[in-house]
Amino acid sequence: VWKRAMEIYTKKLNLLQKIFGYGPDTFALIMQYYYPGEMQNGRMGIFDRAHNEYLHYLVTTGFVGMASYLVFMVSSIVAMAKKIKEQPIVAAVMLAVTAYAITANITRVCDPGGCQYQPADRNADHLTASCDGCRKKENGRQSGRKS
Repeated sequence: VWKRAMEIYTKKLNLLQKIFGYGPDTFALIMQYYYPGEMQNGRMGIFDRAHNEYLHYLVTTGFVGMASYLVFMVSSIVAMAKKIKEQPIVAAVMLAVTAYAITANITRVCDPGGCQYQPADRNADHLTASCDGCRKKENGRQSGRKS
């Protein structure tokens, strides 16, 4: 999905769309238009998110939206870092925001030894593999999914 999101941004969107995006909450529409549903486990798969928040924002809100989001996140972390001495409890919030900013990079971790799904994906009706190793393992595996 990441590769396709980058292909859409670099090759399919015009200059205005690269700057301002295709539109909020339109990732599924874009993917269906450029990459019609693929069969996965006997079902049509619909990719409604990029499984990477930064790529998702880049495609849907463009460079301006993604840059604004990054500026907001970084400035929030910096502002909290300045308040730690005055209010130590802010350290916990800053750590949580920093952890979120890091984990927003991925919603699924894949390594050559197998896949580990984040809790939000365990009960999904469709699987969206992010690497070839996941695709090969998912073809025969039904565990972790609701029937």
